[in-house]
Amino acid sequence: MDNIGGDILDLYSSDEYLSKNPSLHAEDSYWKVSKLLPLIDRMDFLIGKKEVNILDVGGGAGIILQMVCNHIQENHDVIVRKFALDLSPGALRVQKEKNPDLTMAFNEDIRETSLGDKEIDLTLIIDVLEHVPEPEKALEELRRISEYVILRIPLEKNLFHRLVDIKNKGKYRQKMVDDLGHVNVYGYKSIVRQLRDHCGMVIDSSFANCYEYYHQKRKNEIDFKRDFLFTGAEIVAPGLSRLSPSLYSLFLFDFIFLVVKCY
Repeated sequence: MDNIGGDILDLYSSDEYLSKNPSLHAEDSYWKVSKLLPLIDRMDFLIGKKEVNILDVGGGAGIILQMVCNHIQENHDVIVRKFALDLSPGALRVQKEKNPDLTMAFNEDIRETSLGDKEIDLTLIIDVLEHVPEPEKALEELRRISEYVILRIPLEKNLFHRLVDIKNKGKYRQKMVDDLGHVNVYGYKSIVRQLRDHCGMVIDSSFANCYEYYHQKRKNEIDFKRDFLFTGAEIVAPGLSRLSPSLYSLFLFDFIFLVVKCY
């Protein structure tokens, strides 16, 4: 993993990531939005506003930005000015096609942007921070440019991922870097601590409780009868995910949404 920062930047700026993930995970966008909108509806940043600026960082196929902005305009009677920022030129083109009403698009690094101080009311950074070398710099830049931030983070610091990586002699973790660009590994406590130290106060959160959604996808990809770890996970996961999402995330894979008030 030498020169990992430069390699990851090249993965996106060269559009290699787009070639490896041509759908830009559009198939998951509607499920993500269904988890995201209740958090937005609970926020007070729209109260008394006639117009807001919303930035989507690393917005993939552009579906999340489109649906979130449509929801705010239709349900809160607030005009939304859309902004998009992405290191990948190809991904940014896809986002522009999905959102032809973009106010501005930036082919920039979130660690250092050309946006003004507090120019953005709400920044969406969904499944992005795990990809960013020196994530502290990205969080400090978000604190500078935005009033609020909503993140979605994969919680990969869990027992299951450790066991899979041990079983595969470290190749699983390397594959996560090479194919997905996941250079940062988070658990719930570590991401909250990093946000507190470099971005702001977590004012709301929600575990995605993604077991049911991803169950079928994993089942299609893995021969469970031949893989003891995955078979064991399938036995334990349903009950544990219902009992306690936070406990589930310590043992098995989940995501968490976090709403941050930048200070």
